[in-house]
Parts: sequence; structure tokens; C-alpha cells
Amino acid sequence: MMMKHKRIAALLLALTAAFCLTGAANAADESPVVWEGTLTEVLEDGFVMQEADGREILFNVDEQTALDGFETLEDLDVGMYVIVESDGRLTKSIPPQAHADRVTCYWLAGQVESVDEEENTFLMQTELGEVIVHQGDLTSQVEGSFQIICANIVADVIIRLSKDAGRYLAKDGIFITSGIIDTREQDVLDALEQNGFQVIERRTSGGWVALACKAKAQ
Repeated sequence: MMMKHKRIAALLLALTAAFCLTGAANAADESPVVWEGTLTEVLEDGFVMQEADGREILFNVDEQTALDGFETLEDLDVGMYVIVESDGRLTKSIPPQAHADRVTCYWLAGQVESVDEEENTFLMQTELGEVIVHQGDLTSQVEGSFQIICANIVADVIIRLSKDAGRYLAKDGIFITSGIIDTREQDVLDALEQNGFQVIERRTSGGWVALACKAKAQ
């Protein structure tokens, strides 16, 4: 009877270990979910973001959250556009809640001097001087070629940008991508490979990856 109990215990331990290993493997394979929208409320430890379809999500922010483009929640304000990375899990509360693993928000502060509706641009007076802002999707407003193109933003946007970046990169130019969470690095590498880039340098810091690329020789 004692031997039977030992065999049952050993079987239970083996099943438990297999379940834990499977769960760990699945967690490692999960890619972060990217949310985009406009801030409707900024709280002491988070914010409410409204997506394009009108749905609102409350994101909780803590010391584990990476902030890109700003330093504290006090820098944010209602109406700003943010990009949020999370594990995709939402509570069933109203509004649904999630933990923000990374929040990206860039902005220019200044006075709008003029608007050109035909060109879909406007002129701003900022502390950097006069800045012409083009409203468009990634490369839709860009002309010419450049020696260096930089994209410090979430992986999904870099993947989209990699489809067009080569058209604007001068001969022997460098395409620098950063802000890539390490769990999405392979997705970005695959996109770069498919769109004719080769990585010439790779750097990492605290779970984030930066890649310098050049167009493959024809």
C-alpha cells in the first residue's frame, strides 16, 4: 500500500511539473498587446484611455511601467494621444482595467501660427523655433532620401514603418529602430528581413532592444 501511495504522489508531482512548465512556455510565447487612443482622464496611479471605437480602458501605472517620451503621469493631460503595451488581460469591470507595461507619448508644445488644409500641415512656433507639422500616416507626407532614419516607438509601428523606410533611405544609409520590448524582437527582425534590411548592430538594456540596419546589397 505504501508503494502505491508513493507512485500516486510521484505521478501527481510529474503532472504538476508538466502543467507548470507548459504554463511558463505559453507565458514566454505571449506577445504584448498594443492599445492606442486619447486620454480622457489622468489619475494618481493611472489613466483612462478612449480607443477610436469609443471604448474606454483604465490603465494602472506603477514602478514597473516603462514611460517613453515623458517622466511622470503629471506630464500627461486630457486629450493627449498615447500608445500602451500590456499583456492583453482586461478585467470585467466598467471600464475594463489593465496594467500598463509601457506607455508612449510624444508632443510638441507651442503656438499654431498657420494651417494649410490643402497640404494637411500646420506651422507651430515652439522653443525649438518654427516647426512644420505634417499630419499623415507614417511616411505618407515624406519626400526625399535620408542618411539616417530613426524610429523609437513600439514594435508594431516599427514593423509597419519597415515596409516603406527603404524607399526613403539614401545609399549606405542607416535605419535605427529602438523601443522594442525583447519579447517582440523576433517579430521586428522578421519584418526587417522581409523588407530588405540586415542588422549591423544590436544593443539591449533592461529588456529593451535597439537595432541598427542597412539595406541589403542588391
